[in-house]
Amino acid sequence: MKIKLLGKTPLIIIINAILTIVSIILANTIFYKYKNILMLPINLFISTILLTFSILCFYPVFFDKKVKKARSENKLITFGVYAYVRNPLYTSYLFLFSVFIIIQCNITIYITLLIMYLIQNFLLIKEEKEMENKFGIQYIVYKKRVNKNLVRIQKIF
Repeated sequence: MKIKLLGKTPLIIIINAILTIVSIILANTIFYKYKNILMLPINLFISTILLTFSILCFYPVFFDKKVKKARSENKLITFGVYAYVRNPLYTSYLFLFSVFIIIQCNITIYITLLIMYLIQNFLLIKEEKEMENKFGIQYIVYKKRVNKNLVRIQKIF
């Protein structure tokens, strides 16, 4: 019996959390000499923006009534935050864990962000195929128009 909880979400959260913890430990031990290379005010500013985007991506997934209704009717959700990013929950977690890493002010651990992004994209390949099978051409058109898990800046402005 296979239990499916929100797609690949639990696996992505666990991997991102482990990478974040390992990254912070490395930043405070082995790579400590590189600490504070970047200015703290810049890191706090970037972290604040990422945290805000994390909340904006997370909230509608669970609390938007239109999203809940569309999900219960098995409809493809292409409005709200889904008009900007296909996987707002994964984007939210990526942004959230990025905040923890950036606050560490250690240039060597920025590689962790890239690793998280690559792993997340790899894990979403199967889920994307399932969505194509479920919604067909409608999803393929949506997929061409909207990024997988990073918002296109030009779409916002």
